Amino acid sequence: MNRMGASRLHQIARILQVPVEFFYEGVPSGRDSGKPLADTSSRSMTDFLGTSDGLELVRAFMAVKDAKVRRRIVDLTKAAAAHEE
Repeated sequence: MNRMGASRLHQIARILQVPVEFFYEGVPSGRDSGKPLADTSSRSMTDFLGTSDGLELVRAFMAVKDAKVRRRIVDLTKAAAAHEE
């Protein structure tokens, strides 16, 4: 249920115009520790990007070219999330 196939990950990377490796930046290798490769927040992010709402939000955000406007959108989203808590 919380796993994503390689083809789906490849589709998301193509839509976002990033290499697949982007999704693994900062993730510990787990080779020596025996720990899972992705933590809960990484999984949540991947799950969100796999939804139609997630992709629509990312596409719309990427269409905003003005860096100041993008920053305001991020600030607004953070404020809304803080209000929910």
